[in-house]
Amino acid sequence: MVQNYRKQVGQRTGGVKLYDELKQEFNRQGIKIGRDKFYHFLRFHNLLVPKLKNYVTTTNSKHQFRKYKNLVKNQVPTRPEDITLY
Repeated sequence: MVQNYRKQVGQRTGGVKLYDELKQEFNRQGIKIGRDKFYHFLRFHNLLVPKLKNYVTTTNSKHQFRKYKNLVKNQVPTRPEDITLY
């Protein structure tokens, strides 16, 4: 049922929407399954929709704004939260 629904509607249909759409069909066929059990079923059969890759943000060191000196570069802390940097 899951694969047929995804062929008709779309491959990226997630678990919550999929459960809500197929709930009536489950009842008609006498299948008693809750949302969490349905998720376990999807995970067990590799039917969960894979997450999209997150956008990777990197540091831009070549910007036009003021750059401050690294005051702690050569300092060695002698105790926790040592504030004697100057």
